[in-house]
Amino acid sequence: MKREKTRGNMMRIAAILMTLALVVSAVPFALAASGETYYTVTGTVVNAEDGTPVENATVTFDDGTYEFTATTGADGTYSLQALYGIYNVTVEADGYETYTKRNVTVLIGGNNKLDVSLTKDGTAPEPDPDPEPSPDETYYTVTGTVVDAADGSPVENATVTFGDGTYEFTATTGADGTYSLQALYGIYNVTVEADGYETYTKRNVTVLIGGENKLDASLTRDPNAPNPDPSTPFTDVAEGAYYDEAVAYVYERGLMQGTSETTFGPDVTTTRAQVVTILYRLAGSPAVTGDNPFTDATAGWYADAVMWASQNSIVNGYSDTVFGPEDTITREQLAAILYRYADGAGYDVTASGDLSGFDDAGSVSSWSVSALTWANGAGLIQGSNNQVNPQGSAIRAQLAVILMRFVDNVAV
Repeated sequence: MKREKTRGNMMRIAAILMTLALVVSAVPFALAASGETYYTVTGTVVNAEDGTPVENATVTFDDGTYEFTATTGADGTYSLQALYGIYNVTVEADGYETYTKRNVTVLIGGNNKLDVSLTKDGTAPEPDPDPEPSPDETYYTVTGTVVDAADGSPVENATVTFGDGTYEFTATTGADGTYSLQALYGIYNVTVEADGYETYTKRNVTVLIGGENKLDASLTRDPNAPNPDPSTPFTDVAEGAYYDEAVAYVYERGLMQGTSETTFGPDVTTTRAQVVTILYRLAGSPAVTGDNPFTDATAGWYADAVMWASQNSIVNGYSDTVFGPEDTITREQLAAILYRYADGAGYDVTASGDLSGFDDAGSVSSWSVSALTWANGAGLIQGSNNQVNPQGSAIRAQLAVILMRFVDNVAV
């Protein structure tokens, strides 16, 4: 009796260890997002000839992004946890041919069961390590357009890949951002890659039989992508951005510098001192003498520029003694300063726009109406979404564009 009890305990321990092995082996090679739900998949792997269980067979569910595995026990059974989705399944065991099955669905809360019969090694032809579709299989056309998520412009030379873990079908976008590829019926994980952009991914995309297979993609600029424009050292100025040409323009002419050796800071707001300093450079940085009337701008890198602007009636300040050099400049203040600079330099300031069409025209300060009307007519400040936004700030990217227009169209 004592011997039988010991033998029973050993069998229970062996069963526990086998269960632990099954659980530990079912680990995804890519971590799923926290909070995702796993579903149980079970089955039995047997010898195709006599139906006997196959022990230590490795069962793998792979969708090209995640991989879940389990190992069969002595009775040929396995159990693993997987996310909802469509998978390609492989079963491998010593002495047997590899079993493969495409497009196996793991259901939400359903009965997820897959039994497998393995053929003894040597009784079937050697599988191709890089399988290709059979020539008599039917292909279906997939089309779409890849665009920049920021402005909707087409992305050329983007690589679109439909992969299911077994087959992979790719295409490259043309100048208009469109692509077309041929793929087999099935469920795929899609990736879209392009220089300067973050990789786009989408799981469980179905290629239908005879249906309209269309997938458009919007790509987000990669903030860490190297700057393709060799004329500037700025890694945060993306090729194709509305301001990239303007940044190169003002940088090459010494009007604007970077916020560091490698960054321009396109979304950083601009201060009053910075704008005055830029115009001071445009004027050739002339020597200044005399007293600076603004007590808050008598020292620092902008002191000469502010004194020059004051002496030439380009800036008035908030009062006779306060300039506010570190204050963020508003769009109407920028228009007024540019207008005074242009008028003092003898440039044509007769251009006149029409602010009445803007929804926020009533919020333009009375002292800046003439200057903002001129800036709009000269094409310097055009507004957006039917707003001229007079009290809004001017970020560095916008300032670079305005300066390029000013130098090309006004300061001539």
